[in-house]
Amino acid sequence: MKIGIVTPARDIVDTGFAFDAQNMIGYTCAHHPELVLGSFVSKGTMIFNQRIDLVREAMSEGCEYIMWLDSDMRFPKDALVRLLAHKKDIVAANYVTRQVPPEPVSFQLTDDGKLWRRVPTLAASTGLEKVTGAPMGCMLTSAKVFKKMDKPDVPMFWFQYSTKNHTTLGEDIYFCINAGRYGFDIFIDHDLSKQVRHVGIFEFGHEHVDENAALSMRAEIDAAIVTDLHKAPEDRKPAEVVPLAVTPRYIGAEGVHKSVVNEKVG
Repeated sequence: MKIGIVTPARDIVDTGFAFDAQNMIGYTCAHHPELVLGSFVSKGTMIFNQRIDLVREAMSEGCEYIMWLDSDMRFPKDALVRLLAHKKDIVAANYVTRQVPPEPVSFQLTDDGKLWRRVPTLAASTGLEKVTGAPMGCMLTSAKVFKKMDKPDVPMFWFQYSTKNHTTLGEDIYFCINAGRYGFDIFIDHDLSKQVRHVGIFEFGHEHVDENAALSMRAEIDAAIVTDLHKAPEDRKPAEVVPLAVTPRYIGAEGVHKSVVNEKVG
């Protein structure tokens, strides 16, 4: 069975994502030689077009499943194997938003289709749960979903405005809505969800310092005698200047350091 591992990205990907992707591919190939993996990446900014292009490229290579991994995700090495074991057409991890406080990004449409409600993954949550919409940052989909959905007049991925919640629905929720209309169920894996992380850039400020710890620091400084270096004892000797160690020029194939000392360059 051939599986396409697909990633829509911008110019760069997160280091942790690259590490986890290598681990997942290595683990899957080592433990499941019957699986053939293909890797597909689309670089750009139009996420809905990127996802459409990735689907069509993976399908043209004969992939029976598509493993979606966004470039800002962290996940365990057995993520693909675990999702594949469920034998579902659409199954995903329910990770959280990149904001404080974070919120889960899977949804149930409730109240006779009038309200979208977030689905939490609690400490006691386990197994699969059927949902109306799930995120695609760590999602496994079968190729037959896209064989039904790839129509010339209706995009597989797009944004949509919810008049019920007065908010924009992402291309992943749009996809799930249409997949549901085609008769496909969407599931989230609560156990895997607890091990998946959404990577973001956090701006640290003093408001994030523990207040009790800060008050303790202030009290210790106020009670201490601050050393004035301008009034240091006259007999204090200046610190000895220690020369830097030899700087390696490069590392050879066997890991042997080649020094620039006494080496004629030119």
